[in-house]
Amino acid sequence: MIKDKRRATGELALSGDTRTDYERIGTLLSELREQLSQIPDDPYLLYATDVQSTESVGTNQLPAAEDALTEISYATQGYDFVGIYAAGGIFTGFANSLGQRNWHSNYSFNLDWSIYHNKDKAVKSAYAGFNWEPPTFQEKVTESLTQLTLLKRKPHTAKP
Repeated sequence: MIKDKRRATGELALSGDTRTDYERIGTLLSELREQLSQIPDDPYLLYATDVQSTESVGTNQLPAAEDALTEISYATQGYDFVGIYAAGGIFTGFANSLGQRNWHSNYSFNLDWSIYHNKDKAVKSAYAGFNWEPPTFQEKVTESLTQLTLLKRKPHTAKP
């Protein structure tokens, strides 16, 4: 919050409950206004006064979570597979009293996994992006399984 040459900042997390969020925002605004009345001018305060609004809206190219997990389970069936799948949208917005509005949204996924042969022998891989492509995913799994066959070989100790 800026008034004349004084500035105060604050942060809060939104809960998704409108009533709770309005209360939190109201409390924060009151606290910032109180701070502004008590702090000295900031001689280094410099901020843009030209309005430059932007909007970048991503499209959701991701499969439903159930579909992605079904595909992952099917492709790794019969193997000791351990992984983390995270997917969804990320949204950021900005607005100020000068009229500037900025909005950005995007959708992405990340699958990080290991396929184990035995104890500490495992192949590590990942697949991430903005558009889930089943052939690309299957190619990565096939590559991991090819590497896994190498781990199944009997160890060979090189002599000095």
